Amino acid sequence: MKKITLMYSLLVCFNSFASIVVRDITDYTFSSTNNMLSFDFNSDSTDEFTFNFNQNTGLSCVFYTNPDLNFVTTGTFASSHGWDVMKSLPNNTLINNASNFASQGDAYFNPGWAYASEMFPVGDSYVGTKFKIGTNIYYGWILVNSTGGQTGIITVKSYVSSFTTLLM
Repeated sequence: MKKITLMYSLLVCFNSFASIVVRDITDYTFSSTNNMLSFDFNSDSTDEFTFNFNQNTGLSCVFYTNPDLNFVTTGTFASSHGWDVMKSLPNNTLINNASNFASQGDAYFNPGWAYASEMFPVGDSYVGTKFKIGTNIYYGWILVNSTGGQTGIITVKSYVSSFTTLLM
């Protein structure tokens, strides 16, 4: 009986520490009239970041100055390519401290300087993110749909955050 009580206590403690917060939003398609979508992962009325649609370039992107915010990208700043190109992640990808969080204040969906292999494919895929709220680092993903390629239309469908590693 003591073992069962101990296991139950540990399970309850772990589950309360590693809660996953899901935000299933109304699908948001970027366009010249729908050009900003803010993300408030913990519902405290403070946005963690905002995706923008640049009407001049036709690109969906995010700009930020917070050093505790980052996105999984296709490359690194040291490699001088891909550090600002958001990576399309397939289902069942782990997002944690070992992920390639390499953006340097801006990150883009399907920019003209990305290689063809770095473009978001047609259909659903994920964007990995990490951010800090208070003293805690959180990992999250954003479910997006793309019509594909550099001129593809991006639609945000939902987003999730957790205090621990996430598996989509």
